[in-house]
Amino acid sequence: MLSQLFTEAIEKGMIAKQPIEQLISSYFCILDGNVFHLFFYKEHQKLDNEAHEAHNQERMMNSWKIYWQGLCVDKEAGLRL
Repeated sequence: MLSQLFTEAIEKGMIAKQPIEQLISSYFCILDGNVFHLFFYKEHQKLDNEAHEAHNQERMMNSWKIYWQGLCVDKEAGLRL
C-alpha cells in the first residue's frame, strides 16, 4: 500500500524520485517516533489529559509538515498542508 502511494506521488510529480524502500523506511521512522512519544513522554510531563492530547496533536502535525515538505518537489506546496 505505501509502495503504491509513494509511486503515485512520484508519477504525479508531487515528490522527488527516490527509492521506494527508502521512502517507506523514512515514513516508518517518523511514525515510530510519534508513537514512542505518545506512550513514553506522558509519564514525564505534568499535563492533564486534554493538554497532553493537544500537545501530541501539535507535535505530530509539525513533524508531518516538515517530513512532507522535505519530500515535496514544490516546497511551497508542502507548506500548504
